[in-house]
Amino acid sequence: MRPQDTEDAPDFRQIWEEIERTYFDDSDTFVAHNLHFDRSCLQRSDELYRIYLPELKWMHLKAKHFFNRK
Repeated sequence: MRPQDTEDAPDFRQIWEEIERTYFDDSDTFVAHNLHFDRSCLQRSDELYRIYLPELKWMHLKAKHFFNRK
């Protein structure tokens, strides 16, 4: 990916408004594949873009819950 690939793309603040409206109006649970990374990214984005990050319940999505591994 190069800078010119995203130069006309909306910034995270604009994307977050849509995410918040679409997903968090009806739910307060965030399902994360990589909980520590996902949470830290959202917290840093909150600081950088001064977005409103609601109080969320975090659910760690682990592959072992979905696959029968022996």
